[in-house]
Amino acid sequence: MNIRPTTKEDFAPIAELLNDQIMNGFAHFGTIQTDAGEIEQSWSSHADTHPWLTAVDNEGNFLGFVKSSPWSPRGGYRWTVEVSVYLVAHARGRGIGRALYDELFRILRLQGYVVVYAGVSLPNEASDRLHKAMGMKPFGEVTPSGFKQGRWVDVRYYQGHLVDPASATPPMPVQPIASVYP
Repeated sequence: MNIRPTTKEDFAPIAELLNDQIMNGFAHFGTIQTDAGEIEQSWSSHADTHPWLTAVDNEGNFLGFVKSSPWSPRGGYRWTVEVSVYLVAHARGRGIGRALYDELFRILRLQGYVVVYAGVSLPNEASDRLHKAMGMKPFGEVTPSGFKQGRWVDVRYYQGHLVDPASATPPMPVQPIASVYP
């Protein structure tokens, strides 16, 4: 397996993966299918500051991706990021999500981010285990959070610290991706 920065060639498989969750799952709360152009727009809106990584197998086949995005546009939250991971069905349960998060968290630390959040639609034992394995702790649930596929779905939120907040007081300026990662 290889983990690398997300490129334009990944936008179509990312859209296909997200569309599967949009139409059949609960990991994505969208209800209208997306396309590569919308994925590119989402990625490019924060491409300099919020990394996206893609996992491919040894033959170059897409396995999944992880992304970071701003938690809030307000200035006091600039050291806080939201993260999400999505894997194709045959890649789940093989440690790929953990590997993607490990690399993403490493880059985010180098950039100067301090706090990381993630939301998990419930029930989702595998995602709960992954976020706990990353050292994240649940801090709340929105019940219900959204209505999809004929039922209400709850979301559990996780928080983690990329560095000890006490050691990041005051925090350093957040660095662009290019200054810390090829």
